[in-house]
Amino acid sequence: MNTRKLKIAVKTDNLVTFLRKELAPFPERQRTFVRLLIEVSLLMLIFASLGFEFFELAVVIAFLIGAKPPEEGPRPYLVLGLAGTAAIGFIFPYYAFTYNSPALRIAAGFGAAFFFLWISQISPRLRSTGIIAAVVFVFAQSFFDKIPDAEIIVRLCIYLWRALIVSLVVLAAADALILPSKTKPVIGPLLEKDALKNPAYIAAAFRSTLAGFICYVFYCGTAWFAIHTCMITCFVLALPAREEALHKKTLRIAGCLVGSALAYAAAILIFPHLDSIAGILIMSLICLAPCAWIAAGSARISYAGCQMALAYAFALCSNYMFYLDMGEISGRILGILIGTAVSSILSSVALPQKRAYV
Repeated sequence: MNTRKLKIAVKTDNLVTFLRKELAPFPERQRTFVRLLIEVSLLMLIFASLGFEFFELAVVIAFLIGAKPPEEGPRPYLVLGLAGTAAIGFIFPYYAFTYNSPALRIAAGFGAAFFFLWISQISPRLRSTGIIAAVVFVFAQSFFDKIPDAEIIVRLCIYLWRALIVSLVVLAAADALILPSKTKPVIGPLLEKDALKNPAYIAAAFRSTLAGFICYVFYCGTAWFAIHTCMITCFVLALPAREEALHKKTLRIAGCLVGSALAYAAAILIFPHLDSIAGILIMSLICLAPCAWIAAGSARISYAGCQMALAYAFALCSNYMFYLDMGEISGRILGILIGTAVSSILSSVALPQKRAYV
């Protein structure tokens, strides 16, 4: 065996050993896994039975919040609801003042998104809150250029707000019933000690915001609105992680690829054979189960599970229609891959990263 083949064999053995260790069960993982599946199941039943839009946002919120161990801090559902409401409320004056000026719309949108992401960087208590507020804002932002009717945009924003609030209420209720009462989470400081001095926080927020708006300009310039998920993906990828940057990049790309492949395989191989809402719900739950298992693991691998779930949700959880447009699904998956690529490239540029959550 030559040196190159030996190195490949060693890397393969190391990968297999790593995966065997990281995918092994342990009590806290099993509890988090079960809780995530229960919460996602409840959200599926409510959104499907009541015909609510934006189920993909509910999945995003469930994994961004639910994969976090309760010992790491309380889940600020009220603050999340207020921040999301503020983000959607800002959309209306934002749209009114920038309706006839695309350049002003990009500038104002960039500033708002940057603010939410900066808050997520400098505040340990508001990390998930800032990310979700940014995601909600760019979700609404994506309506503008593909829907010219202002009345429809207003309705979609209201539906988006409803999806946010319903998701938070369901998750809060599920946590109250499932999480043990003896859990005493540690409450971190409101702000980092060097929040207003360290340029790394500004750089990290700027990097994620720039990635999102590069994607926004690209899909608007090409009028290829099916890939609008590229912009949303860039903001979801700003999710704080404890891994070092290179490790996080690997998990980000791997999770995105696996989640996208899972969605595409389900759309081609399983979906055509389903003829009921129950079947679609079961399919989604089965596909999200491995995502939840990985997301419930240690810090070395949980980020990949979240990215798998988010990729699957953006690609295939946008509705429960029995007719599936494969062109639309392909566009959403391609958008996820583009957003992941742009975020990964920009995360490698020479900007300060010390102590920032990137």
